[in-house]
Amino acid sequence: MNYKSDRINTSETFSQEKPLLKERIRKMFFSEFILSQKSMGRQIAYVAMMTALCTVLNGFLTVPNPVLIGGSTDVISLCLALCLLSGAVFGPVYGFSIAFIGDLLCYLLFTSRGFPYFPWVGLSKAFAGFISGMIMCNVTIKCRGGVYIKALIVSVIVLFVCSVGIETGGYYIYNKYVKKLAFKTLKNGFAKVFGVYIGEVTYVWYIFYRLIIRLCIINNVVNTVAFLFFVSAVNSIKGLKIKIK
Repeated sequence: MNYKSDRINTSETFSQEKPLLKERIRKMFFSEFILSQKSMGRQIAYVAMMTALCTVLNGFLTVPNPVLIGGSTDVISLCLALCLLSGAVFGPVYGFSIAFIGDLLCYLLFTSRGFPYFPWVGLSKAFAGFISGMIMCNVTIKCRGGVYIKALIVSVIVLFVCSVGIETGGYYIYNKYVKKLAFKTLKNGFAKVFGVYIGEVTYVWYIFYRLIIRLCIINNVVNTVAFLFFVSAVNSIKGLKIKIK
């Protein structure tokens, strides 16, 4: 038996499979559009422009939610839709980066005066971009309007993972263990408005409060519609040479 020949063949096979594995990983975490750019400079330019757009949109084009109980900084903003679009166009890695950096820059440039930085808000948007990139760039639905079905699936997953899980969970932990007077004010305000006293603010109740009473669910619905519109617009503009499949 020629063991030397077998070892050589095994080594050659491994050396051939290694580049293929790297290429598969690249295609998983970066979109076809961004990989088609001939230089890293072009990639950075596209990412920088989208980050700037997210920053400005998050800082200015917002509508305050009606506040029923207590003070609020919750707003209806199209920033989430842009985060989802970033993932769909550039892939999970750049989608995550654009959303997180855009939120951080918005805080530093526009909203840092007197307000603490809440990292879970940026992480919520960042993972929204990541989830969008993973699904929009790696999942194929072969039917008419498949891209819009994927976009709806992305929006539903983002609602539960990011809005309900990361963002609401972050605020719940912060208000319960750091800003301890917040829940007392919340319970008193709820009793005053609705005539019902809440004995303990549980996580499930707090989810209901943020999504329904504070109307945060409206923000998700608006951004879902905007995301569907953005996907359609990007695919219809031939000059962009971007195709979200």
